[in-house]
Amino acid sequence: MKFEDAFRGRLSEAVKLVVEVREVCNSCGRLLDNSLNQGKHGDNNFYVTALQFTRINYDTIACIKHGIQSGFLTQSFVLLRWHLELAHLFYYLWKDQEAYRRWVQGEQIRPREIGKFIEEEGSATWEETYLDWSNVTHGNALYVENCFTISRMTPIDDKQVILAGHALRNLMFMGHKINMVSGNLLKELVDVAEYNPIAEKYNSLDDDIWAYSHKQNREEDEMLSGDNE
Repeated sequence: MKFEDAFRGRLSEAVKLVVEVREVCNSCGRLLDNSLNQGKHGDNNFYVTALQFTRINYDTIACIKHGIQSGFLTQSFVLLRWHLELAHLFYYLWKDQEAYRRWVQGEQIRPREIGKFIEEEGSATWEETYLDWSNVTHGNALYVENCFTISRMTPIDDKQVILAGHALRNLMFMGHKINMVSGNLLKELVDVAEYNPIAEKYNSLDDDIWAYSHKQNREEDEMLSGDNE
């Protein structure tokens, strides 16, 4: 099996979910843009910031997805680390108006500050995942060797397919997290008839993403247990 064949077979479900997450992002961006043009946000500039984050999310999902499908796994994990930072920053700025004020004034909001807030809130910090991706970003030799670029036409083994699935799964989560904030903001701006279809799609995707994540975790556990035999 060649690397590109996996995306039409074993990884087709993951690719489909990533595409659907991006479609929800596009719907959120369109409605946010329409609402801003109509002045529904009043003097709350966070909605302008939200539209910017939503547009970046839309483009980032496409970029990372293309990188994964093209076999650039190391580079994709570097971008995923940044996408995680983006998702957490957006969430933090939404939750903490004082942090947003400082950020708008040019103050740098460090990941440690955001992580502490998320931890105290009781939400998932993704700390271990962030550290793993940091090993790739900072050129740890072992991680670079394990995640090195794979040609789309090169024969592959199960481990490489699982690694690509791991990347796609986390891309879903990052895009979905940003969509969650965008969707909550939309609820305050648009009519129920416009909001409900997006909320229903988001909730449906939430179930599907978690189901895929459990499946991916099982495959990764089986791979690791095989390595240890």
